[in-house]
Amino acid sequence: MAQLSLQYYFCIITTFIKDLFSKNNMLIEFLKDEKEEAKMKFPNENAIFANALKDELWSTKGVEIVTLDKRHPLVGNPELVVHGKEPRKLIKTAAQNLKKNVEEFEKAILKEI
Repeated sequence: MAQLSLQYYFCIITTFIKDLFSKNNMLIEFLKDEKEEAKMKFPNENAIFANALKDELWSTKGVEIVTLDKRHPLVGNPELVVHGKEPRKLIKTAAQNLKKNVEEFEKAILKEI
């Protein structure tokens, strides 16, 4: 059995990242939308994007608390809770930063292969 090359793995990762951010039909449903708290769920999605967004939110100025609830790794919809002033703006900022980081990561990978 031939060993898979590093380039092959980079291509898989790059394809996954592009697919993750090219989904124009990802649904986000706000369950709670208040002045200092927002709760949202991602219907029919796994927790990959929600986890990445949660991690990015922790480094976003103004975020006080972020939690991610996923009842089971294979079933259910992940729910993200954000506490801070104007949580929708915080979520938008974190999503934009996450997209920028992924694009930089993709460029670095493509440069190496």
